[in-house]
Amino acid sequence: MSTIIREVGLIGNYNVEDSRANPGATAIYDFFPSGLRVTRIWVPAPTMYARDLSGGADFQVVGFRARLQERRSRNRWVTVQSSSERRAFATDKKPAEFPKELGELGGALAFDAPGPLVDGRLRPYEHGRYRIVHSLIWFQPGTETNREGYATVAITNHRQTVANSDGPNHFLGIRSYCRSPH
Repeated sequence: MSTIIREVGLIGNYNVEDSRANPGATAIYDFFPSGLRVTRIWVPAPTMYARDLSGGADFQVVGFRARLQERRSRNRWVTVQSSSERRAFATDKKPAEFPKELGELGGALAFDAPGPLVDGRLRPYEHGRYRIVHSLIWFQPGTETNREGYATVAITNHRQTVANSDGPNHFLGIRSYCRSPH
């Protein structure tokens, strides 16, 4: 289950899918001379609803941003990559349908290790432990700029798989973070 880091202000219902059966992120590993290394991390969008303010249908703009964090010391996580902020309309009965960008898989965001390709493959993330954190935002009804509440949620289940160009990916297990090398 994901970990709620903080909830502030007025927020609606939300769900960040994250369980051992349905992890909140998938780390793709590839083989390098130094061993298995993380090259890409897929993150699905959260499910977000408008606040329920009346007996009828309520509409609201909601948004989210996913952040990739690296553990730098005992319990200090530092953001090393961040997605753009996604916004969409939601109702209190129907969740937001966030727009998809080119290259997304089923609405999921992809974090690729920065830098040039290595032997025609994605460059691996350096040594370290990585996790995904979602920043969820609710805007004041009738506006797209005035924030009225937000939640910060950390993913605690990361699926670990090895890329396989000849067939399905090889499943390694579920961890509370992504580790490179594996």
